[in-house]
Amino acid sequence: MLFRSEVTLERDLIRALINAGRTDWSNQVPLISGIAGPHAFKRRAIDLVHCRDESSFEFVELKINSDTPVFAAIEILTYCILWLLSRRDRLSLGYPAGPILDARELRLSVLAPRDYYSRYSVEPLARAINDDLRELGRRQGVIMAFCFTAFPQTSSWPRGVGYPLSLSDKDLIALLDSREII
Repeated sequence: MLFRSEVTLERDLIRALINAGRTDWSNQVPLISGIAGPHAFKRRAIDLVHCRDESSFEFVELKINSDTPVFAAIEILTYCILWLLSRRDRLSLGYPAGPILDARELRLSVLAPRDYYSRYSVEPLARAINDDLRELGRRQGVIMAFCFTAFPQTSSWPRGVGYPLSLSDKDLIALLDSREII
């Protein structure tokens, strides 16, 4: 498995989690279905959603070889704003009660290989976003946080020359479970 895109990696991660009996992760979770008609904004979906517990979720923007950390942060923040609007206007949108909209805590993160961040100083941006997001969450009655994360430094992905291209389900799951804050 050579991951050429985020979509391929997403699917393989979810497949590995399902094979392991894990139900705490989902992919391609839609955000604005029904707002602008049945065919509009079909590509507006959160890459990965982690159910941390019954009232805490994490939205993850997965990046491999595309865009920049700033662009990725804007994407996940856009999903957060759409989530806040959907939460606020759920009755007029006809959305039923559910664990994601009813969450008391929402974490946002960008997940990428460590070298994705190598040309940028993301710590000051992450700090500023996190501080402002915490304040916005406080005003909305929800705990919110933001961070940039990377696959574990000890992981064997992405693979270099001479390594087999495929990762085991265990290795794929470790990419998620052992993420490190940048």
